[in-house]
Amino acid sequence: MNGKIPSQQSNTIEQKAVITHNFEEKEESFTQEMLLSKWEEFSARYTDEPQIYSLFSQKPQLKDHWHIIIPLENSVQQSNLWEIKPALSGFLSRELNNTKIEIDSEITESDEKPLIYNDSEKFQVMAQKNPALLLLKQKFNLDFNS
Repeated sequence: MNGKIPSQQSNTIEQKAVITHNFEEKEESFTQEMLLSKWEEFSARYTDEPQIYSLFSQKPQLKDHWHIIIPLENSVQQSNLWEIKPALSGFLSRELNNTKIEIDSEITESDEKPLIYNDSEKFQVMAQKNPALLLLKQKFNLDFNS
């Protein structure tokens, strides 16, 4: 026995049957624009939580068969997405009348340039922008190690 009184156990089974009976699959079509509109509406809930709100800076992409890909910048955003994914999925399913929606994420590579740490690296970046600096370095016998 599971510790429940038999009458309580039967009520629980009846409640579960009612819940599964009320679930109705929907598959209304929607567009990328409709998705973006609902995306912005959902994001407004998290304006006071910067870590989660940052998830919404990237726009989701609607793929085949109601598959939504959310581009993320890093694994921290991915773990934040997993936190809100049930709420997001439920919201989009209700608002877009489609229970077939699947949400996945994809960590995208950043276009950020690497940081420059030492004088030699700084000079290389500047020389790429202005090759005349290489001539000056050679002409005046400049070295960054001294």
